[in-house]
Amino acid sequence: MGDVKTTYMKRTPTSARLWKEGSKVIPGGVMANIKYFDPYPVFMKRAKGSKIYDVDGNEYVDYCLCLGPLILGHGHQAVVEALKKHLDEAGTTIFGTPHELEVKMAKEIRSLIPCAEMARFQLWAGGNFTCVKSCQSVYPEGKDSEI
Repeated sequence: MGDVKTTYMKRTPTSARLWKEGSKVIPGGVMANIKYFDPYPVFMKRAKGSKIYDVDGNEYVDYCLCLGPLILGHGHQAVVEALKKHLDEAGTTIFGTPHELEVKMAKEIRSLIPCAEMARFQLWAGGNFTCVKSCQSVYPEGKDSEI
């Protein structure tokens, strides 16, 4: 097991530096405990499709895709265009107050899942809300829309 850890540390020196730097201003050096693993977390820089790249230039297959909201992959063109359109029209992707799209999405979920009489969207680090907003942007006309 030591070889794996040594290889990881050799391939990710910038992540090590960023984690040490972040630990001075962020408890544990990360914004959520799940993001930490020994000896330090890998810091990402960019992503496209199913691939994610760390600050040291290493490429990974992102099997988690943000635990659901990125089911279409990072930077999917239809999602990017829909988000640009939504930002242009609404000025933001999150209001922090009720919005008519919440009602529209709840109705859509109810129509797709008849036993779901009601829906509530919880905000955990933005993941669920990002997913909902992405779906609303990609399918503005409802379930009959095509990407």
